[in-house]
Amino acid sequence: MVPLHKVPNFALGKVAQRSVTRVFFPRKYVQDAQATITQSEFEVIYDECLRPAIERLLPESTARWPISYRAALELYRCRNDGESGRLAVATVELPWMILDQFSGSFLQLLADQNVVFRDAYFVHEVRGIKGASIHRLDDLPGAQSALDEMLDHLDLHAINDENWFIDVGLEIGKPDHVVTWFADGHELLLQNVLSQSSHQAVANLMKSKKFKTDHMALLKDCAGFRAETTARIRDNDHVNYICAYCTEKNVHYQRHPGLYRYRRADELQIPEKHKKIIDDLNTMSETLVECSGTQGTLQTGSARLEVRVPLRRAITANRFFDERLLELTVVSIPAKTWW
Repeated sequence: MVPLHKVPNFALGKVAQRSVTRVFFPRKYVQDAQATITQSEFEVIYDECLRPAIERLLPESTARWPISYRAALELYRCRNDGESGRLAVATVELPWMILDQFSGSFLQLLADQNVVFRDAYFVHEVRGIKGASIHRLDDLPGAQSALDEMLDHLDLHAINDENWFIDVGLEIGKPDHVVTWFADGHELLLQNVLSQSSHQAVANLMKSKKFKTDHMALLKDCAGFRAETTARIRDNDHVNYICAYCTEKNVHYQRHPGLYRYRRADELQIPEKHKKIIDDLNTMSETLVECSGTQGTLQTGSARLEVRVPLRRAITANRFFDERLLELTVVSIPAKTWW
């Protein structure tokens, strides 16, 4: 099975605030190579496929679309000092009632234009909504209500919910504490989630390259993990991916090269960078000290377990976590002590 992120794709648009629709091109995938969509291909996609599809379905709105891909690049590219080359893109909205016609027309134009564009498909990704769908573990109506609200913008009659996947999270916390995972409890966690697979299958998974341990603060006993399941486990338990971590990472987790970015060792060999490195270390230290409650507020953390399952199994996934398992898999440390 080819990991989805290795198939060349691009973001076509957004639905609401957190949902992104991407177009994937499986014929451009090359095993063990970094396949990308070239600028000349983007030009063909826009000029010969995307804009013509709009012209067919919404001729009255074409004035809001750049005349060509090259014109769009020049329109949206920043040229002022300090931001030269950065794109400041604009958006154009499509009425929901034409999306079905648009998707069919767009995919057909792609297939007609170039053989490598054939068999293209859409992937819809919803991210960053875990805080908007909270409910208690034992509250089944609350779980259904949260799921319904999250899927409110989708036409569920138009999709196959076995081909849609969702991350279902279980979070364990305690006031004024950092709750995290015991490294020695990983196998029990996996056995609990993968209850239809044998203990040997779980043990084999933990020994494979599909399983990664994430130690916290260089502590041997405290660690999360990431695991991609095997085909047999997916057939038995309908779980594709499992991730265990602690939410205290939000203090320093960055997806951009900011204060907490990785530093290269050779930066220490450049005297001009020493002051900046020391200043950054001081800033980090000030934040961590503040987390310990020096300003009257403690930074807590929760142990979080996420499982990726087909959408139709969202309500029943990750719902069983008894007191014995809690005692054997998590550790609770006063936040002041942790920081």
